[in-house]
Amino acid sequence: TGFLYIEHQTSLGEYDPETGEWTIFEIQPLDSGFLTIRAEVLEGGVYTNTAELLDSFPTDNNSANNIATVTLNIDLPEGVDLLIEKTALSARPLVGEEVLFTIKVINQSVEDVVSKILVEDLIPSGPDSGFVYLSHSVSKGEYGVDSGQWEIPELAVGEEAVLLISVQVPQVGTFFNTARLLRSSPGDGNPDNNESTVEVRVSERSTDECGFFFNQFSPNGDGTNDRLMINCLQNYPGNSIEIYNRYGNLVFSAQGMTPDNTWDGTRKNEPVPDGTYFYILDLGDGSEVRKGWIQLIR
Repeated sequence: TGFLYIEHQTSLGEYDPETGEWTIFEIQPLDSGFLTIRAEVLEGGVYTNTAELLDSFPTDNNSANNIATVTLNIDLPEGVDLLIEKTALSARPLVGEEVLFTIKVINQSVEDVVSKILVEDLIPSGPDSGFVYLSHSVSKGEYGVDSGQWEIPELAVGEEAVLLISVQVPQVGTFFNTARLLRSSPGDGNPDNNESTVEVRVSERSTDECGFFFNQFSPNGDGTNDRLMINCLQNYPGNSIEIYNRYGNLVFSAQGMTPDNTWDGTRKNEPVPDGTYFYILDLGDGSEVRKGWIQLIR
């Protein structure tokens, strides 16, 4: 932590920068060997680095001098400042809706170009996480969904990079998601704005809301719930719908439906069998196209 390996040089043996092991086949009596490692300082703070003898043949009989440590107190440069800003649209969704996270990284430094920027914004998985990852896009750099890490090569003074993450909210509750700066070069001198958290409060869908889709109906001619119902359908004159059976065959489609002119459970004037059907509904108001299932019960 705090360093980025660049290169190394040895007078004897071989060094593996991945494992950190320096292997010397043999060394003559009173002889010596050196290993030089060059690294870039990434962050400020106090860091230690240790070299330790792991093994030898014959075995070393004096363990008192088999380990050496150096301590570096690294000062942060003045005037380097990255701002992390995160927002959610919408922060008050209903169950099943999508939320769009917007994460911005802005270089507010006085004069320095900041490079090797690493930001973490992990969308956790699991039944209790509150979010289901859908997609993402970045204006600069690369984002890893599994690691939640966003790598930005560099930002000039005043430049910003944007990461958009789309998620679905499958359950009721209050959930939080955080974006944080992990590192940069030079290191950020103002830690107060290196983290941003948003709160998302997910509510149950209400049957009173306009556009609510009742996904169960019973077209049996008794005058009750004989047609598919969509709340306030008259408020969406540009609506359109497609309904498919479980085999993927289209059984109903319409545009500009009214409350009295929705699906009545027939196909070519013949009743369709009981079961589950699937719909694609566009209210025509610019909102997201809705997809789901219908349970038809006679």
